[in-house]
Amino acid sequence: MDKKILISIFVISLSVFASSNILAITPTPNNLEKINDLKERVASKVAELRATKITILSGGIKSRSEDSFVLITSSGEKTISVGQDTKYYWASSAGKILKIGFSNLEKGDNFTVKTEGEDEGAIATILIGKDQTFTLIGTVTFIDNVNRNIKLSIKKNDKPLSIAVEKTTVISAISDKGTLDLGKFSDISENSSVFIRGRYTDNTRKEISAKRIIIIKSPKPTS
Repeated sequence: MDKKILISIFVISLSVFASSNILAITPTPNNLEKINDLKERVASKVAELRATKITILSGGIKSRSEDSFVLITSSGEKTISVGQDTKYYWASSAGKILKIGFSNLEKGDNFTVKTEGEDEGAIATILIGKDQTFTLIGTVTFIDNVNRNIKLSIKKNDKPLSIAVEKTTVISAISDKGTLDLGKFSDISENSSVFIRGRYTDNTRKEISAKRIIIIKSPKPTS
């Protein structure tokens, strides 16, 4: 057979083979519908993720209600809601991460909070708190019985510190026998020497909340 004829047959065979394969992988109308549906679902999910605003905030707890709390941040106060899926953790001074609950949030606690959603409807998903208490030893110079507040002088010439005594503040006193007895707010008197474990309740570091007060020495009553 002539070589030209053989070459022509070979080329035609290749063309037919290629055409048959192209037809085999061409999407059918049914497949196109499934592909388009998948594209729409992916696009919808991407748009949903982009619409979810994630924010990280840090500050001190000012107050809490049944399903929200107020966080004092560097940019002001933020009211943040919590949900059933919100997780709460506490980093202790010993370096342990403890799982806590919403009821454990106290005024003055410092937390880093992750929220999802727009500002007005933001919901906290994770809260991580850290122990940031400190100790003070000084002399009580003034007592505000109405607002449960005391003034504490650390050094003679320094301005006294204002310290809030909360209802949850643990108060105790060292007795004449050297025992540590449970006390109450009315046991604190002017010129008493006290030990205080407290924490700042705002970022200006001006407001102090007492977690524990030990009355070291009370002035002897004058006759």
